[in-house]
Amino acid sequence: MVLDSSTCCPRDLKQVQNIKQKVQRQKREENGEKNRKNSADHIQNLISQLNEHEFVQHLVSLKGKPPGFILYTEQQLQDISKYCSSEAHHPSVLGIDRTFNLGECFVTCTVYKNNNILRKTTQEPPIMLGPVYLHWDGSYETYHAFFSHLQCKLDSITLAGMELGVGHLIVGSDEEKALTKAINRCFPQSSLLLCTRHLEENARRKLTDKIGTTKSCQKDILTQIFGPDGLTSADNSFTFNKLSHEIQTKCEDTAPKFIDYLRKKLVPAIWKHVVLPRQQERCISINWTNNNCEAMNHILKMEVNWRPEKLTDLVHSIHRIVQLQFTEIRRALHGQGNFQLAPHVSHFRLAHNNWTEKTAEEKDKLYCDFMRFKRRKRPANIISTDGKLTIAATPRLAKKPCQRSRPKAAKTLTFK
Repeated sequence: MVLDSSTCCPRDLKQVQNIKQKVQRQKREENGEKNRKNSADHIQNLISQLNEHEFVQHLVSLKGKPPGFILYTEQQLQDISKYCSSEAHHPSVLGIDRTFNLGECFVTCTVYKNNNILRKTTQEPPIMLGPVYLHWDGSYETYHAFFSHLQCKLDSITLAGMELGVGHLIVGSDEEKALTKAINRCFPQSSLLLCTRHLEENARRKLTDKIGTTKSCQKDILTQIFGPDGLTSADNSFTFNKLSHEIQTKCEDTAPKFIDYLRKKLVPAIWKHVVLPRQQERCISINWTNNNCEAMNHILKMEVNWRPEKLTDLVHSIHRIVQLQFTEIRRALHGQGNFQLAPHVSHFRLAHNNWTEKTAEEKDKLYCDFMRFKRRKRPANIISTDGKLTIAATPRLAKKPCQRSRPKAAKTLTFK
């Protein structure tokens, strides 16, 4: 506009801002709003939606603090019970992390992986957004309100009229003290993983800021702890104790002030929340990190265009991400979108032409059948009904080598 004519353009930036403010004021007046809404107005709006909105599920009211909100859909809870339990065929870790700079409140999000779906580009299960918590501080009391609600809901999940519940979850997070304490209290039987990247950053900060070691010394110590053949990669207690002793002996000469932190905090945390859970659940990768949560945090910030949003707008943005993810799963049933069905659920796939010919009710039934499907984990042992004998699990059928057909179709051929 300025290039075309120096006179047919705004006087300056202030004039543009005044016009924008005037337009926004006119929109508010058209909607019956006299003044700008503040935080209390937004909270009041969400409270009014508590019994109507499918995503706003629970109000957390603590004395002296603004109300918090727990956001999720029933399908998200069912997915967590299905994919994040140790009873799942290939369990997923329920990652938990607090996100900043999305709005007036903190956003603690949970993530998991849907192992029935693969992303076409990477052939890896996609990262799915789980229940989200909008809160105003990071205290134990605040986190406990969130996890106690989830624990209650997960224990009362029903499928086909039967109450299933969740016995043993696999949960992962960083080293935030109030967060991990609340997880342990609300999910005492679950395996709690700590992100090795956060553990390493905390140890590096301790060596650099508090102790003041040289970079070469710092690198050697951290490699012995978090390297490929380090303490976090130990397979058993004997190897762990051996490596732990070697690291402490090395620190006595190079960084004696680090020994107290190593013995009392770092080594016990690595054994209890890194090595031991991996021995119990072989599906957990070596040096597990909470990068899935970090990736979801990035998606959330892109959704709000890297600008803080008002509370009601933020809820709408988070809900839109959840809706888009489940829409992509639905599209995968007929070969469309960015996702595809995993090989073990390929029998649910339909040709796109067949899908378009079905009615809305038939489509919904196919989608619901797929979402309810649960790949069960075969037990390693079989116990007799009287409990007196335990044997290794036997195969369902003694097949011929390389046999692919069903038993009825597998004919015995004799060549003369």
